[in-house]
Amino acid sequence: MPEHFTGRRNLIFLATFLLCIPALFTGFMGDDYLHYALLNADLPIAKPDDLSLFGLFSFINGDPERNRLLMDYSLIPWWTYSELKYAFWRPLSELSHWLDYQLWPNQPWLMHLHNIVWYMGALVLIAKLYQRFQPGEGAALLALFLYALD
Repeated sequence: MPEHFTGRRNLIFLATFLLCIPALFTGFMGDDYLHYALLNADLPIAKPDDLSLFGLFSFINGDPERNRLLMDYSLIPWWTYSELKYAFWRPLSELSHWLDYQLWPNQPWLMHLHNIVWYMGALVLIAKLYQRFQPGEGAALLALFLYALD
């Protein structure tokens, strides 16, 4: 691997990491509250009967009674269609969220740091993939730059 490629690749990694640092100071955001409630709160809401590990991405299963309960606990908006259904199968994300809440239940900055570490690891693998399959190192660096900073 040419030395200038390695230096430029590492510069992209550094820029990406520096741009991710503000996430450490944001606290809980968006669906973090929902995941917190589903994993930690003592709510009378059972996990949906599906293939997900904890129901973090499949909690709205189309059951009007269940959706009403989710509305009552302000986990979904009061105006939500009573038979709304959506589900995503994301076992690695669910496992990662569960691990965050087991290790650092009230430390969102550590949860965000954990996410940044995963992202940086993915970038290393993507850089290797681009370097292997792109015809020139310039194209590989550009592809990595666009992926990393998008």
